[in-house]
Amino acid sequence: MRRISLIRRRKAVSESRRYDATTRSCVNRIIRDNMVINGFPEGDPEVDGPRFVRYEGAIQGLCDALMMDSDPVARAAVCLDYILNMHPFVDGNKRTGLAVASRFITSAHRRLPLDDEDTYLFVRRIAAEGLTRYEIEAWLRENTVGNPSASRRRTGNGP
Repeated sequence: MRRISLIRRRKAVSESRRYDATTRSCVNRIIRDNMVINGFPEGDPEVDGPRFVRYEGAIQGLCDALMMDSDPVARAAVCLDYILNMHPFVDGNKRTGLAVASRFITSAHRRLPLDDEDTYLFVRRIAAEGLTRYEIEAWLRENTVGNPSASRRRTGNGP
């Protein structure tokens, strides 16, 4: 009887640690972003990550949610929602959320005015008021700036 419960316990632990390679890669990249923001760029997320992560389950949930949507602006909203509202890191949640969201915004040939006071205040508002993903997405769509030169390069139109 004792042997069976030990086997079940080991199996449960291994199941909880197993992710597919895509999710693990996503989790490691977000942890690395936080490590860089906190002044530890040479660290390895697998080894040093636990010092920076408070709740890895939130990061895993974020990566799962990112795979459900292909729209980069919606993905940016998901990043801000998960990271700023769930605080998965010991420090730098707002900075990390903004950095990861900015990467998705850039992939949509748009840009978030990072030096803008409105952006700073909005990020603080997300953290303070717990805005929903949909409220965040609406703000991002209204306040991101398109980059027409990137779309011209991509399509081959223009000078």
